[in-house]
Amino acid sequence: MNRSFLPAALLLGLMGLLGGPAARAQSTPPTIAPPTTTSPVFPINQPQTFRYTDADGFGSITFVDLGQDSVSGFDQLQVTLTQNGVTFTGSGIATPLPGADRPLNNLVSFTVTDTAKNAFFFSGKMGLGVEFQGEGTYHPVSDPTQLSSWGLLFVPGTPPPGPSTPLSLSVDRGCGNNYPFGSSIVVTYNSSTNDTLTLTEQLPDGTQRVLFASQAVTAGQTYSLTGTVGNQAGQRTLILRSAAGTEVSCTFSTP
Repeated sequence: MNRSFLPAALLLGLMGLLGGPAARAQSTPPTIAPPTTTSPVFPINQPQTFRYTDADGFGSITFVDLGQDSVSGFDQLQVTLTQNGVTFTGSGIATPLPGADRPLNNLVSFTVTDTAKNAFFFSGKMGLGVEFQGEGTYHPVSDPTQLSSWGLLFVPGTPPPGPSTPLSLSVDRGCGNNYPFGSSIVVTYNSSTNDTLTLTEQLPDGTQRVLFASQAVTAGQTYSLTGTVGNQAGQRTLILRSAAGTEVSCTFSTP
């Protein structure tokens, strides 16, 4: 997830009042039905963990359903998202969508923040088909135009498939997103082992420049590098390489 997936207010309905001719109209106060009680989206107070994915790679996401809010009828959720060694925590809501086809028959919306207080808003749909799955979009709370896609897959507790790379690399707006000329960019990276790393940037014209070389890093520790985006338009690729030659990349674009 690009670092940075908020409570959402949902409009449930609109009531119109119709009357007869004024001389015969009678004042009848409108009635408002109480919230409909439905089954919870998840078992109450039982953590449900899924495989999470977005442009920054795989991770895990855990929901704890705290039960329905007494006013809205929506399920209240606690949310924990972990990806690339970073943990985000927050809360939100979920509710069934009457008449919606499985598996995406539940609405979900939540906000999470990391330890640096970067906040992200997520919305989407999820539900149980052959397996539980979900999808949607997220963006930094401060900039709703920076949309990225997210997904969750498989039954609770399923780990990501296949071997994972010991390296992780991301940018503050998320890999695959746009940066204006002259804007600040924060590159975040880490390694699951003690290593020496080299970071290279491939520019839109195909040339490369080394941002740092043979930097010693400690296993599990996250590092960051802040820079300014140049004025060459097109796609740029950051490439993080270990001493053994393992690579991970992250792309972003300039107008």
